[in-house]
Amino acid sequence: MKVTVAAIVAASVLMMPTEGTAQADPLRKFSEEHWSCGGNVTLYAYCLLDDVICSGTVRIGKHPAKAKTTLFEMTGGERRWDWCLNDGAYECAFIILPGDFPNGAYYTFRGLRGAKPLDTYNCVNTKKDNG
Repeated sequence: MKVTVAAIVAASVLMMPTEGTAQADPLRKFSEEHWSCGGNVTLYAYCLLDDVICSGTVRIGKHPAKAKTTLFEMTGGERRWDWCLNDGAYECAFIILPGDFPNGAYYTFRGLRGAKPLDTYNCVNTKKDNG
């Protein structure tokens, strides 16, 4: 199973455009979202509309070197970025839920039991582009 997860992540990362630009195959439709959360967290998601697995980036703080490549998934109105892959499981997540503020939450599952966020944020979709 670890090989499957790694292969999926590797395939989605290879197809990921650079931060802030859409460089998907022009014959395939894509969706690109940009989120700003509390002025300190920036999230990007890039999805080819006929693919289930999407990729993205999360940057905590203003420095571009702090950006992390993520696996992105959307279920209903929920958006989720996962990173920190360790032994087949993701240890870090940022989740945005539809509805009232605060709607964003940062989680780390390293050595912790339970699913309480480390911090919550007010997140706003700053760009939504459906190709």
